[in-house]
Amino acid sequence: MPTAAAQLSPDEISHSGLRRILTELYAIHAAGMVPDLEGLRARLDDRPDLFDVAANRLVVYGQAMQDREQWLARLLKRFAELKAE
Repeated sequence: MPTAAAQLSPDEISHSGLRRILTELYAIHAAGMVPDLEGLRARLDDRPDLFDVAANRLVVYGQAMQDREQWLARLLKRFAELKAE
Protein backbone atom coordinates (compact mmCIF):
# COMPACT_ATOMS: atom_id res chain seq x y z
CA MET A 1 0.00 0.00 0.00
CA PRO A 2 2.63 2.61 0.82
CA THR A 3 4.33 2.10 -2.55
CA ALA A 4 1.08 2.41 -4.47
CA ALA A 5 -0.14 5.37 -2.43
CA ALA A 6 3.13 7.22 -2.99
CA GLN A 7 2.91 6.82 -6.75
CA LEU A 8 -0.77 6.74 -7.59
CA SER A 9 -3.43 9.10 -6.33
CA PRO A 10 -7.10 8.08 -6.57
CA ASP A 11 -7.65 11.41 -8.35
CA GLU A 12 -5.67 10.00 -11.28
CA ILE A 13 -8.24 7.26 -11.82
CA SER A 14 -11.01 8.32 -14.18
CA HIS A 15 -13.29 5.33 -13.54
CA SER A 16 -15.44 6.29 -10.55
CA GLY A 17 -15.81 2.73 -9.28
CA LEU A 18 -12.09 1.98 -9.40
CA ARG A 19 -11.35 5.36 -7.83
CA ARG A 20 -13.72 4.55 -4.95
CA ILE A 21 -12.17 1.12 -4.40
CA LEU A 22 -8.67 2.57 -4.34
CA THR A 23 -9.72 5.40 -2.02
CA GLU A 24 -11.25 2.91 0.42
CA LEU A 25 -8.22 0.60 0.33
CA TYR A 26 -5.91 3.54 1.04
CA ALA A 27 -8.20 4.65 3.90
CA ILE A 28 -8.18 1.18 5.43
CA HIS A 29 -4.40 1.13 5.32
CA ALA A 30 -4.12 4.67 6.71
CA ALA A 31 -6.29 3.59 9.65
CA GLY A 32 -3.70 0.95 10.51
CA MET A 33 -5.76 -1.98 9.33
CA VAL A 34 -5.00 -4.58 6.69
CA PRO A 35 -6.58 -3.52 3.37
CA ASP A 36 -8.30 -6.82 2.66
CA LEU A 37 -11.65 -7.87 1.24
CA GLU A 38 -13.41 -7.84 4.59
CA GLY A 39 -12.35 -4.28 5.26
CA LEU A 40 -13.34 -3.30 1.75
CA ARG A 41 -16.74 -4.98 2.12
CA ALA A 42 -17.50 -2.85 5.19
CA ARG A 43 -16.51 0.37 3.43
CA LEU A 44 -18.49 -0.47 0.31
CA ASP A 45 -21.71 -1.38 2.10
CA ASP A 46 -23.50 1.26 0.00
CA ARG A 47 -22.06 -0.24 -3.23
CA PRO A 48 -22.20 -4.04 -3.03
CA ASP A 49 -21.83 -4.13 -6.81
CA LEU A 50 -18.35 -2.60 -6.52
CA PHE A 51 -17.39 -5.06 -3.82
CA ASP A 52 -18.56 -7.99 -5.96
CA VAL A 53 -16.48 -6.80 -8.91
CA ALA A 54 -13.41 -6.26 -6.72
CA ALA A 55 -13.75 -9.67 -5.09
CA ASN A 56 -14.27 -11.46 -8.40
CA ARG A 57 -11.35 -9.69 -10.06
CA LEU A 58 -9.10 -10.47 -7.13
CA VAL A 59 -9.86 -14.15 -7.50
CA VAL A 60 -9.05 -14.05 -11.23
CA TYR A 61 -5.97 -11.82 -11.01
CA GLY A 62 -4.81 -13.10 -7.66
CA GLN A 63 -4.24 -16.54 -9.11
CA ALA A 64 -2.12 -15.05 -11.90
CA MET A 65 0.02 -12.93 -9.55
CA GLN A 66 3.01 -15.06 -8.71
CA ASP A 67 5.21 -12.12 -7.74
CA ARG A 68 3.09 -9.31 -6.28
CA GLU A 69 5.94 -6.80 -6.16
CA GLN A 70 6.68 -7.35 -9.85
CA TRP A 71 2.98 -7.12 -10.71
CA LEU A 72 2.63 -3.86 -8.76
CA ALA A 73 5.74 -2.41 -10.44
CA ARG A 74 4.29 -3.17 -13.89
CA LEU A 75 0.94 -1.67 -12.94
CA LEU A 76 2.46 1.52 -11.54
CA LYS A 77 4.74 1.80 -14.57
CA ARG A 78 1.71 1.66 -16.86
CA PHE A 79 -0.08 4.37 -14.88
CA ALA A 80 3.07 6.54 -15.09
CA GLU A 81 3.14 6.03 -18.86
CA LEU A 82 -0.50 7.02 -19.15
CA LYS A 83 0.13 10.10 -17.03
CA ALA A 84 3.05 11.09 -19.26
CA GLU A 85 0.89 10.79 -22.36
